[in-house]
Amino acid sequence: MALPTLSKNNVTTLTLSRGSTFPSSRPLVLNQVTGVSDNNTIRVFSLGPPRQTLELIFEQLTQSDIDGILSFFDNPLVNWGVNSFTYTDEDGVGHITRFLQTELAPQEVAPNNYSLSMVFTKV
Repeated sequence: MALPTLSKNNVTTLTLSRGSTFPSSRPLVLNQVTGVSDNNTIRVFSLGPPRQTLELIFEQLTQSDIDGILSFFDNPLVNWGVNSFTYTDEDGVGHITRFLQTELAPQEVAPNNYSLSMVFTKV
């Protein structure tokens, strides 16, 4: 199994020091808005097709991994969720994705040992 990477043309490829852990999931996010009108009628508006996501958990990342992730997403060519990038998983499968979370929250669980959850949306 290969180590996962984040890549984009003209941006240095980031190879993480560890693969993702279980549980991992790939939920389908419905692109719909729902509500209830004054007369209790349920309204549903579809804004587009469902989106596939990759929910990933990484354990035992180093400070270098965290710095690399921050640098990769902060690069103007990626710019967090603005532009797509390729996430290549441990099986060597490339996924064209975007980072659409509103926060990135690494947790230091021991000195120089971090846990991080990320959700990538396939495009």
